[in-house]
Amino acid sequence: MSKLLIFDWDGTVVDSTAHIIDSINMAFRKIINKEFSPSDIKKIIGLSLPEAFGELTNNTFHHRYDDFVTCYKNIYIENRPAPFSGMSLGFERLINNNFTLAVATGKSRRGLDNDFKAFDLGKYFKDSKTADDCFSKPHPQMVNDLIANLMVEKDNSIMIGDSLIDQEMAVNAGIGFVGVSYGATNPKDFSKYMLYCANEPLDLFDWIIKNV
Repeated sequence: MSKLLIFDWDGTVVDSTAHIIDSINMAFRKIINKEFSPSDIKKIIGLSLPEAFGELTNNTFHHRYDDFVTCYKNIYIENRPAPFSGMSLGFERLINNNFTLAVATGKSRRGLDNDFKAFDLGKYFKDSKTADDCFSKPHPQMVNDLIANLMVEKDNSIMIGDSLIDQEMAVNAGIGFVGVSYGATNPKDFSKYMLYCANEPLDLFDWIIKNV
């Protein structure tokens, strides 16, 4: 039976952490003349934009949310981050080893589809869920919907991500979790629930093929 690998996107597939931090702070400086530390922003990467905005601002600037979103998206797409080196080859290896691939991301549907098109990555994934399709992470809906749609058992499903939010979603959904240390989270911050923490994409793909 094919095993399902559910990939987070930003910080796991795409090298976007630094760009997200810069784009968020540039947008906040323009909208409310305020910025946040990189560590604070890393904690909310993976949430939907409404959830992330609320967490950073404690909902004190909710009336400026629409302005923030417009500004943030315009800044972000000016220099769209590219996938980490070796991602396409790694996905090919996984598919050739009979894995089924999916995406669960806090990005918008439009944002994910634009990345699929820009980097020719959509062909590798059987299904995907975004913040427009489901409740925000760490709610397990994204994982549960993917498992139901692709008709895979939870015991044969693993979430792969760079954030504690990804790990919490895996816990809430009752599936395994593999972390990556090259994104938003210090590997020491992941819990013992994690099956493995990969130092780079090649390490990630090698470990999965040998151990999953």
